[in-house]
Amino acid sequence: MFLKSRTFRLWLAGFLTAAILAALFPFAVQWVIESKIRDGIRRFENRTGLSVSVGQIEFERMNRVVLHQLDVSGDSLKRIANADSGGIPFGMADSLLLFSSDRTAIHLNLWRAFSREAISGIISDTVRINLNWDTSGFNFSPFANLFRGRDTTTQHTMSDSLKKSKMIYKTSYFDRFIPDYFPDLSVRHLTMRFINAYPEFIPKRKKYRIKRDVMTFQNGICSLTKIQPDQSQFELKGLLVSELGQTQALISGQLNYTTKQVMVNTLLDRSFKLPFFSRWLDMDLALKGMDLMLDEAISDSAADHVDLQLLLHDIALTSEAVATKKIQGLDIGARLKMDIEPDHIRIHPQSRIDVGQIRVFLSGTIRQPDRQPDFDMVFTLDTIPLQEFFASVPPVFMTKLEGIRVQGKMSYTLGLRLSMARPDSVRIEPEIGLSRDFRVISLGDSIDMKKYRGDFMHVVVTEYGSDSTFWVGKDNPYYTPYDSIPQHLVWAVLLSEDGSFFRNDGFNVLQIEKSIAENLKRKKFARGASTVSMQFVKNIFLSREKTLSRKFQELILTWLIGKNRMLDEKKDKETHKKRLLEIYLNVIEWGPDVYGVGRASEFYFKKRPSALTVRESAFLATIIPNPKKYERYFYRGQLRKSKKNYMDMLARKMVAQQIIGHSEAVDATDSPLIITGDALPWVYHTSYGDSTGPVYEDDLSFE
Repeated sequence: MFLKSRTFRLWLAGFLTAAILAALFPFAVQWVIESKIRDGIRRFENRTGLSVSVGQIEFERMNRVVLHQLDVSGDSLKRIANADSGGIPFGMADSLLLFSSDRTAIHLNLWRAFSREAISGIISDTVRINLNWDTSGFNFSPFANLFRGRDTTTQHTMSDSLKKSKMIYKTSYFDRFIPDYFPDLSVRHLTMRFINAYPEFIPKRKKYRIKRDVMTFQNGICSLTKIQPDQSQFELKGLLVSELGQTQALISGQLNYTTKQVMVNTLLDRSFKLPFFSRWLDMDLALKGMDLMLDEAISDSAADHVDLQLLLHDIALTSEAVATKKIQGLDIGARLKMDIEPDHIRIHPQSRIDVGQIRVFLSGTIRQPDRQPDFDMVFTLDTIPLQEFFASVPPVFMTKLEGIRVQGKMSYTLGLRLSMARPDSVRIEPEIGLSRDFRVISLGDSIDMKKYRGDFMHVVVTEYGSDSTFWVGKDNPYYTPYDSIPQHLVWAVLLSEDGSFFRNDGFNVLQIEKSIAENLKRKKFARGASTVSMQFVKNIFLSREKTLSRKFQELILTWLIGKNRMLDEKKDKETHKKRLLEIYLNVIEWGPDVYGVGRASEFYFKKRPSALTVRESAFLATIIPNPKKYERYFYRGQLRKSKKNYMDMLARKMVAQQIIGHSEAVDATDSPLIITGDALPWVYHTSYGDSTGPVYEDDLSFE
């Protein structure tokens, strides 16, 4: 009777229903999970414009799903390089896979299926990542769309994202850069390939070809493990390989999801040469480690706020533009605290760069950073004992200053205002602070300034390595004391080279500003800003090499010698300046193997300097910048028009400075220039075309 009762039938129906539901539940869960995965892939493709393919989705257990052969690629990477027709290739001809994983197992937390912790862990095996940079951009740039605000559009291509301003990405993704939660991650057999592709012109074929710099990370193992509710630690290790060498690399660190902090430590078992710098900056750069800390990466309605610290360990740098010798064992630290808005970047005063004991703070604003930027910056060297400053400078920058001994402290501030759209607007405002006890005890082991107060032997090392030696003093028949040099020659040289010579301490700020503006407009180094004091230092103490090392030593020596007036025992400024100018005019080159004003007067005009006319003095002043090509100033024996105009301008300036009278200037401009010395044959056998370009007042160094 019980089997026929209503209660039994209800119990049986419930049992069968529960059994059916229990049997169907795993399939339903799997269907929901697979649907979510497919939907997530579609949304990823829509937001990035990339293509995602999955070979098979397999459920090993209800809480573990495995994706076989997961690939991410970008169709817009298929750009054809029309090299055969002589066109410039704008990318790689073949489509490269961005990401590929043979097997990715996702561990699910079904009890938290509707929370951010639904995924508890990810294990990937045999992962390949291709990072490519070419003339069209970075192949992973579409991923930036994932960190932007939600996009209401349903379709979004990679080419569209590449066209968008980079600043759009920057203004909204920092608060999403570190998510509130990250599942545990384990990657085995990781391979990453970094490719920098660029066009190289082949002159013989008049075509371009694509060159690739490649660096790979092989046999990699990666892990991310939660150690606190809001913290995870990560580790990445493997073999870093390029054509320049290889090294074992260990990258470790921590993520804090609450404070949005990232700490990264990179350790290499040997100094590793970075492959891309050779072409980007024309230098070889190697290092043994790096520490990075992202202290702040948050956004508000006004801007993104970033606080980043970086320390590079044991840097080795080789560059012909920096120094003739290799820089080694250099540690550089930096902190960059800034606010990023769509139209400008504000750098906080806490930002700094550290090299040894040298600490330079920087602050200011960069407007329109994604177009032609406007800079309004201040650079401040923190107060430091001068001896510590020089001890912190790399030895290759101190070759002539080795053994320098200086007493006192200094600080330095440099203000810079520059609009790249209006180079003539550039303004620099340098200010140096020195303690009262500042003095130079010695300029080093190789420089004795006392000997330059009297007669000395000068050695000129030519660009070909040969030496030319002569006395600077009475034992040299061509030597000309300052009082025997006519004032119109002195001022012709000064107005052409350094108009504020007797007032400045070795530097002319106005000429530096003009030099920056001119070089920016011409997009090359077309004009220097060397004063007579700087040229004196270069000719007397330094070599002809064109490196930052030589320029740094030139600036330091110019400043120290000028500030201490080291050419006069009594430290009188006028006496010091006259002695410096006397040496300068007696050692500089005025022609091929023609050194000193006495020899130059003989070589061109067969007379002593005291007998030079205003016209002849103006001519000698004009050839100082390029003395070995003096013959190009003439055309079939006649002075070129552009050079005559420049010499006439010098004469007018000397009238304005009351160096000469108006009648002397008229005689100088009306009288012809006659070469009578040993230079005569070269002048009359020159047949280069004439140059009649205009000459402007700014061509003079007068201030």
